[in-house]
Amino acid sequence: MSYNVIVSELARLDIEDAIEWYSAKQKGLGQKFL
Repeated sequence: MSYNVIVSELARLDIEDAIEWYSAKQKGLGQKFL
């Protein structure tokens, strides 16, 4: 069974910020976070 996930614009921006933060700590870590 699969589900659709709806992500609000604010949540999307938070996720992008987290990816950038993790990527700054270690190369490729942001993509692992995702």
